[in-house]
Amino acid sequence: MRPQTVRALVLCAWLVPGVVAAQPMPSETPLDVWGPAGQVRAVARDGNTLYVAGGFDYVGPPTGPFAIVDAATGTVAETRGLLQQPVAIADVPGGGWVVSGFSHVFRLDAAGRRIAAFDVPVPATFLAVQGNTVFIGGSFTDVRGVTRGGLAAVDLATGALLPWDPGATLQVWGGLLHQGVLYVIDQELTAPPPPQQPEFVYRIVAFDAVTATVRPFSS
Repeated sequence: MRPQTVRALVLCAWLVPGVVAAQPMPSETPLDVWGPAGQVRAVARDGNTLYVAGGFDYVGPPTGPFAIVDAATGTVAETRGLLQQPVAIADVPGGGWVVSGFSHVFRLDAAGRRIAAFDVPVPATFLAVQGNTVFIGGSFTDVRGVTRGGLAAVDLATGALLPWDPGATLQVWGGLLHQGVLYVIDQELTAPPPPQQPEFVYRIVAFDAVTATVRPFSS
């Protein structure tokens, strides 16, 4: 009977929390390793060299869908996990970028670090920077509760909403800022008489980047 008693005690120690010393949780910090961008089908080792074969066309730091690459050396900066689904990007004078995801617009410094003071909670498909102003275009209807019909301007340093407002209702899919004029691609849904079906059409609308008035340009 003694062996059975010992087994029962061991089983109880395994089931009751706290009886056995807790094991440390694995670290959530990503390992500083390179990896292939695809499936690996074969691996072989020769001394300190590891040979990897499979269906991939890139081996390097796993950057995700956003990466900062040095134009002179081709070195890739460490930006892993910074942005999951970047949609639009704009250069910031003096270094850095403004980048949008599906639900927020962020600002990064020249090293790719996120600037915490700048966070605009809107889905954006177009970004442009002029001086201390960031123009944001998308399918939103407000910015922090203030009505904006798909096009707005925020402060580059703080992300605060600026008074600039074209007063239009837009579905912005892209655009261009050139010589003080903001050209945006607007999507509209037609309303033809039956039996014709509604369809999406696109037009280009121009706004003054200072006054927000419509400029004499359309297509």
